[in-house]
Amino acid sequence: MATSTLLTLSAAEQAQLQQLVHKGAAPARLLYRACILQFSHQGHEAPAIAALLVVSRATVDNVRRRYREQGLPEKPRSGQPRKVTPAVEAAIPSLACTNAPDGAAR
Repeated sequence: MATSTLLTLSAAEQAQLQQLVHKGAAPARLLYRACILQFSHQGHEAPAIAALLVVSRATVDNVRRRYREQGLPEKPRSGQPRKVTPAVEAAIPSLACTNAPDGAAR
């Protein structure tokens, strides 16, 4: 089990997190991370943060660990690669605007 140690955020990082949370326009996943880091900086323990934000203790520990390893700008999630290339996307409107083939109404 991970030990819960206090995080120390720089003034710039605190301002960045504060702005992110107050805007509220970011994805929920990112807002939860920001809140976890803010509460950790304020000295709250992991179980208290987990209960307050209704997340698991593992989530709190993982966010703290990732912050220590990578800092604030985390790596983007890999996700599945795109199936449609930009060339295919560009061809779709031109194909849709052509006349219907013989024997077809559309």
